Amino acid sequence: MLRTLSTSLRPSLRQAALATRTLSSLPSQAQNVSENYRILEDTQNAKPDDDMAELLNLDSLTAPKESKQPPLMNIPPQEDPLLHFLASRIMQNGHRARASRIVSRTLLNIHAYTRAPPLPILRQAIFAAAPAVRCLNHRHATKQVLKPIALSEKQGIWYAVKWLLEECKGRQGGPQLEERLAREIIKIIKGESAILEKKARVHKEAMLNRGNVPRTQK
Repeated sequence: MLRTLSTSLRPSLRQAALATRTLSSLPSQAQNVSENYRILEDTQNAKPDDDMAELLNLDSLTAPKESKQPPLMNIPPQEDPLLHFLASRIMQNGHRARASRIVSRTLLNIHAYTRAPPLPILRQAIFAAAPAVRCLNHRHATKQVLKPIALSEKQGIWYAVKWLLEECKGRQGGPQLEERLAREIIKIIKGESAILEKKARVHKEAMLNRGNVPRTQK
């Protein structure tokens, strides 16, 4: 009977001992937690040394970040519309690659002659040779009347490229078309090209026949 009583009391004694051990360890755990909080607070309030701050580059981390992107600029398109149009006018029998090579070599020759960016020179020459008006031939009974009409920018460029290619026909000015084109473009910039004289004649003809333009009713 005593053996049975002792075996039945063993689990309760073990639980009591475990509870006593747990209660005795609570003050030490609470002390450890408070110590950890104190260390964490001291760490947050502490200021790093100058050497460590310089090493960590804390100023750059706290300062507002500045954009490292380059300033906005006008980026030209992958293929310039004027060069595309010039290559289309030069192209014969569908040889697009050959026409594009001629345009590229023309720009190269312009750069070789002037030592300047070739595309602005080409654009300036085309705009300088582009007419602003042209005359239409109207027939009234047995009489022909010239009526000047204004041209858009695209139409003026079309006539300028047409006159430029007509002026570069033949082999005068160089054996290759790109050489003749480059020299004629430089002549336009200098004001020595016959294309400018043709443009002046067209404008003069339109000025002489400006009386044939019908007046708009108000």
